Amino acid sequence: MISVGEQFFYFFTTIITGVMIGILFDIYREVGRVFKNHRTKILYDLFDLLFWLAAAGVSFMFLLFSGYGEVRAYGFLGMGLGLFLYMSHLTKYGKKLIRFILAILLKVLFLLGAVLRIPFIFIQKILFFPQASLA
Repeated sequence: MISVGEQFFYFFTTIITGVMIGILFDIYREVGRVFKNHRTKILYDLFDLLFWLAAAGVSFMFLLFSGYGEVRAYGFLGMGLGLFLYMSHLTKYGKKLIRFILAILLKVLFLLGAVLRIPFIFIQKILFFPQASLA
């Protein structure tokens, strides 16, 4: 028999799991928004698959470690409650934070691309400069 304290811990952990699934969903939604002009059907389906695999993995991991692998009905209620609480109260702030992080990440990637392009432009000028002067 599992003690009341362990059951409370399990329920609290499932609420946190629901919140984490909400965060994963917001990340999925915001990444999709950033790349919405570049999405194809296959890419969209791949993102769907990755989201559901990540959500299932997070759920399984938390259920396994907090409830010793036993799945209880109130665990699903806790996940639903956590997801509901996140989506109703925290998603606005989560999306702002995710957008901020994605904007910084994209700027860093563009800067990195520009820096990595410099040697190739230099090599191209060296290789094709004689050809340009002959014309």
